Order: sequence, then C-alpha cells, then structure tokens
Amino acid sequence: MAIVKSWSLLEMLNKFNQTLCLVVACSITTFANASALEQFKSFVNGTKAARGEFTQRMVKKDGESGNLKLSNASDGSFQFARPGKFIWIYKKPYEQILQADGEKLFIYDKDLNQVTIKTLGNAIGSSPAAILFGSNDLEKNFTLSEVGMREGIEWLQAIPKADRKSVV
Repeated sequence: MAIVKSWSLLEMLNKFNQTLCLVVACSITTFANASALEQFKSFVNGTKAARGEFTQRMVKKDGESGNLKLSNASDGSFQFARPGKFIWIYKKPYEQILQADGEKLFIYDKDLNQVTIKTLGNAIGSSPAAILFGSNDLEKNFTLSEVGMREGIEWLQAIPKADRKSVV
C-alpha cells in the first residue's frame, strides 16, 4: 500500500516541478535587497515542492585531537511536496530509501531487506529535514539568526529548540 502512495507522490512532484521553477525565477528579484533571514523565510514559504540530487558530508570534531573530520560522501536524489511528503534516496555508499506520506515515515534499508515505520512528526522533529519537509513554522522548532557574510555568501544559523531524538 505504501508503494502505491509513493508512485502517486512521484507523479504529483513531477507536476509541481514546473511551478517551483517559476516561483524561484519570480523570487530572485525580491531576494536582491532582502536580508539572508528574509530570503530564507521567503524561500521556505514560497517553495511547495522540489526535486534534485545531493551529496552529503558530515563534519565531526575528533574527540581526542579536537580536529574536524570530514565523513565519506553519501549521494542520491530527493523529491518533496510540503508539508511532510518526500522521498529521499541514498545511492552511495549504502542504498536506503526514506519515504513519507504526510503521516508516516518509511525507512527501507536494502542491505538489511527491512522497512522501519515511524510517526512522521516524531521522526522529523527539529532535525534539518524539518526545514525542507516540515511546515512553514520554522521559528517554532528553530532559533534562526544571521551570522554574516563569508566568501560572498550570507550565512544563517538554525539551532533546534528541542533535542534531536531522530537521525532523519
């Protein structure tokens, strides 16, 4: 039953993709004079769906030396329709699919041949995934602040207001 939902979600996201391109193109002129925080809020409020590819790396502090270590890259693709519907596919280094239908999160691990099902709200919570897939009420779950410009890019900081209880 979940597979049927995922394919209808994929079809829906493909239709939304053209709308997203128009929204982004129209928003570019608005962003020119806005602060980084205003730009971010406008993007989150105006973006209802998207798809793309990603490369993910985590930066961790080494406990012994205090040096920063960069993890091996993970990559894959994603599609989402806000709030709460998404498919996040990891291709490397391990195949895994995270899929949400707005109520439940299904995590399929190919190597284990196993699906784990969680309640979506509890699984996303104050994780970075909540920024893309959650509701537009970012300031309910995050403290947002501007941290200045570096290398020509304005940076924001999003600190979760609650402890993360999930790895999503």
